[in-house]
Amino acid sequence: MQTAKLPPHHFHVAVSRMGVMFFDEPVVAFTNIHGALRPDGRLAFACWHERAVNPWVAIIAATIVSVAGPSGPPPDGASAFSFADPDRVHAVLTSAGFRSVAVAPLAVRLAMGGDGGLNAAVRHATGTSEARRLLAPSTSPLVSAQSRPWPTSFRTMSWTGASCSTGLFGS
Repeated sequence: MQTAKLPPHHFHVAVSRMGVMFFDEPVVAFTNIHGALRPDGRLAFACWHERAVNPWVAIIAATIVSVAGPSGPPPDGASAFSFADPDRVHAVLTSAGFRSVAVAPLAVRLAMGGDGGLNAAVRHATGTSEARRLLAPSTSPLVSAQSRPWPTSFRTMSWTGASCSTGLFGS
């Protein structure tokens, strides 16, 4: 999407679920998407809200750090939380030509690992960009719930505290 040649003014709507925050150059990408939308077209996407309102992130990070050691601060660039700040979302989208930008929080139930139980949740958790960043300096990946110190809070978490930001943006 960032640089794909899209037909101009062709689409009525563009939708993304948990993907746009990984654009290397978000203004370029959204300008491209904006150009592919009809004049009355819409863009809607979901992305992670700030880390502080997503308790699963803190649990994963604390567990990884307890095994792999500390890591540096989160990056400023493309990451799972790069669009957590509504002001940044607004600035990027208006720079790309969108108007009537609105951002709204949405609390959702997060089924990490689907219905695959604790091991599937651990595999999913350690595969996130946040986990890969924390694990990068380590040679000790956390791949099994039974073999690593996953806390009780992770094992029993209902995941109802996940928070996303969503929005509907006019072209």
